[in-house]
Amino acid sequence: MSNLHPNLAVKQAFNGWLHEQILSLSLEALNVGAVTCTACAKSASGEYVIEYCGIQFRYSAERTYAFLHFVLHCPSTFNLAFPRHNSRFKTGSCS
Repeated sequence: MSNLHPNLAVKQAFNGWLHEQILSLSLEALNVGAVTCTACAKSASGEYVIEYCGIQFRYSAERTYAFLHFVLHCPSTFNLAFPRHNSRFKTGSCS
């Protein structure tokens, strides 16, 4: 049995799960033109760097997860905001 305090054990388990989810979403997001630096999370800031349509974003793990989910499931929202990039990536609609 672990000697970790229950709060710390849950936090570590959640952080590990979140990182694995980001890795998985990062691979999927390559199909829509989003490139995620997963090594950046190991930096002092702990932020992930995402490049999408030539724009660079720096987000915490939680926001990175949400942003990757967003670009995978709601690309038409981005295409409305940046129509000149429409032809570069697949489009879809939010469900």
